Amino acid sequence: MKKAEMSAKLLAALREFGDSLAPLHVMLGNELEPRPAYLFLGEDEVGFRVAYSDGTPEAVWNGRVREWSLHPRLSADALRRLAEDDRVLSLLERVAAGLSVEWDGSNRVGRLSPDAAAAEEELGDLLEREYGLDGDLVPSYDADEVVWGMNVPSREKLAEVWPPEKSLDEAVSALEEMARSEGFLVRGDLERVLLDALESLGDEDPDALTGEHRREYEARFAAA
Repeated sequence: MKKAEMSAKLLAALREFGDSLAPLHVMLGNELEPRPAYLFLGEDEVGFRVAYSDGTPEAVWNGRVREWSLHPRLSADALRRLAEDDRVLSLLERVAAGLSVEWDGSNRVGRLSPDAAAAEEELGDLLEREYGLDGDLVPSYDADEVVWGMNVPSREKLAEVWPPEKSLDEAVSALEEMARSEGFLVRGDLERVLLDALESLGDEDPDALTGEHRREYEARFAAA
């Protein structure tokens, strides 16, 4: 692959991650850190990958696909710059030119020429230097901090971030849109934070709950 083709493929791959402040930032379940993210290069492919599960893919393990770690909070703009960065593309081109695949008796394995191996290492250094911790990273805040700020959870604050006339989904969507408009990511589960507060406040005085607060409390917690 030549540089122009690689750049086009990287930009197309980036679009597949959707319209996000940090397209490679993925949080699963109750995990406290985002999933690892990578730039990858194979025999006829190049793109970005998020590791949704643990373990090393077989093609990476056997060297047919080469990977470089990326910071999950790299901004969409930074990733677009990476995809068009001539230094990155030149090094990828050198790796691709020196990557061969052969049968070793058990598996199809990738081998790098000396120049490709040097380019692979150079690219890792470049990405760490230009697109690492000092790169264009999107800030992130815990869900609790997004909802409560410096305040202690209270009925008044809950009503502010989740008006009783609004559904839980609407409240979560509003908080997500607020985060996006202010340019930061949310770590954790906004819905869980709201429901935990609702359960605690409802247990204290269920009769004080109104609207959607009362409906959600009775549906989720009253019987328990």
